[in-house]
Amino acid sequence: MKTLTLKEIAKAVNGSIITGNDQAEITGVSTDSRTVKKGDLFIALIGARSDAHDYLPQVAKAGAKAVIVSDREKTLELLKDEDVTAILVEDTLQALLDLGGYYLRSLGLKHVIGVTGSVGKTSTKDFLGGVLNEKFRTVCSTKNHNSVYGLPLCIFELDPEAEAAVLEMGITDRDSMSKLADMVGPEAAVISNIGISHLEYFPEEKREGILKAKLSVTRYFSDDSVLAINCDNDILHELDLEERAIKGRLLKVGTEPGNDFVISDIRDKGVDGIEFSLTYEQKTYNICLGVPGAHNALNGSLAIALGVNYGLTMEEAIRGLENTQITEHRLDVKEVRGIKIIDDSYNAAPDSMKSAMNTLMSTPVPENAKHVAILGDIGELGSEREAGHRAVGEYAFAKRIGTVLAIGKDSKYIFDGWMDAALARGHRLKKVNEMPLILMDEDTGCSVEYFDSIDMVINGVRDHIEPGDCVLVKASHLMGFDRIVARLTEE
Repeated sequence: MKTLTLKEIAKAVNGSIITGNDQAEITGVSTDSRTVKKGDLFIALIGARSDAHDYLPQVAKAGAKAVIVSDREKTLELLKDEDVTAILVEDTLQALLDLGGYYLRSLGLKHVIGVTGSVGKTSTKDFLGGVLNEKFRTVCSTKNHNSVYGLPLCIFELDPEAEAAVLEMGITDRDSMSKLADMVGPEAAVISNIGISHLEYFPEEKREGILKAKLSVTRYFSDDSVLAINCDNDILHELDLEERAIKGRLLKVGTEPGNDFVISDIRDKGVDGIEFSLTYEQKTYNICLGVPGAHNALNGSLAIALGVNYGLTMEEAIRGLENTQITEHRLDVKEVRGIKIIDDSYNAAPDSMKSAMNTLMSTPVPENAKHVAILGDIGELGSEREAGHRAVGEYAFAKRIGTVLAIGKDSKYIFDGWMDAALARGHRLKKVNEMPLILMDEDTGCSVEYFDSIDMVINGVRDHIEPGDCVLVKASHLMGFDRIVARLTEE
């Protein structure tokens, strides 16, 4: 991070210094009292269950040079014997966003691109970063830090020598995308799709509400701006920028003729990746991507489209795509003790669950080995919570996955969806066990098991897996399924 003086920080966040030295400089920013380092600025956020002002003495002892606070009396009391500069603001979260925006602008980047969507944001961000790096020194936001809390902290860590930044922008409530847009002000953006994730924030508007929120990413667009969209998505397919009074133009990507970039002939090679063809300006290119998942043909093509928009040749963009390193826990393939593990434990939506199962079943296993899907709860589905999980169970049955483990309160609907799909097709089901609940399809030999908590699975999960098996692990991040992956990969 570039050093900043406390005087310029106070100005950037519309704050006033109530104690300390305004000429001091800070070398890092933290919102977690446990990670504060010497020379840091600590921003005291107030959450539903905790008030970070209470940790100001610990922050001071850890070596923080300054704090941004909203409680004057508590701050002066807790820091009365400490040599720490305090900057008072009305809202510390807004101060975090204001400072993030100020710092981003201070980098003098040539290009800032926002990436959003219901699923596929992180992979698309990674792909776009890889593509643009062929022409510009490009940096990306890290991991799943796409929220009003996480993205500013990523911005403070960006390489000051960078020329372009690709920033993932997610929804955590109805207004979060607008706040992120105010901070980032992207000149171009990608919307990977509009699904049913985050429906709980839009109970009345449904997917149209999600679309409107995602389109806030364009609020600082100019006539020269570009929005790349997945036109295979039903709601994006109908998008008209002029109708919505949005500046700029659309860059359309999809499998249908008439798009600017047309995808065809997708070949899913399971854990070995995908191959597909991409046609642009009447010329077709073959692309070999080592990243698993047929859906990544669309995510990767969106990245190529924006790369070409920024002056890359198709050959340069494809090279950058094929060399991209993807964020871990996203169809991340590991092999231990002769078992293939597809770690997709980072996040989940009904559509991405189905796509991951396609990858699982496209991966060949030896005779007598099996495919195993360990699936967990999907968050933020709102009124679609039951239907979304049931659809996953129905799809798992249709794919004839050897063993399905459904884990979590909402995943009982995955179990139910699998069971109902089997019964609807006249299959004979046998109850093998009561707790955990296990059903065996006597016609296919496939089975489904239900566990209401991950703790029931951790110790015994390896009993389900044999050498030669291929295992998919997928759930929303809140489920902590990386613990299952860690257990499976233990030597």
